[in-house]
Amino acid sequence: MLAHAACYENDDKLQVRHYYSTAFTFNPHSLGFRDYKIIASRDQFLDGPAKRDDLLDVIFSSGLVRRDGVTRLYAGVSDAEAHWIDIPDPFLSPMPSTFDR
Repeated sequence: MLAHAACYENDDKLQVRHYYSTAFTFNPHSLGFRDYKIIASRDQFLDGPAKRDDLLDVIFSSGLVRRDGVTRLYAGVSDAEAHWIDIPDPFLSPMPSTFDR
């Protein structure tokens, strides 16, 4: 699954936000997950405008496309634009038939 993780300056929701693109493997039968990891951060994308100052360091995963050995991550950045970057495939390891967490 693609997702995003958020944290805030001084653990205060009214402060500057930091959102990261994340990925993990989810087992819908057991509701377990594994291999949770951050796969991208705002500084990996091109510079661009932000909707507000507290959204400068924010990305929202919006899609992942594998083509010809390249994995492209699409994301909304700074709540103002859509960008893409090429990353290592976060799902290269195969999912076992059963796992729990």
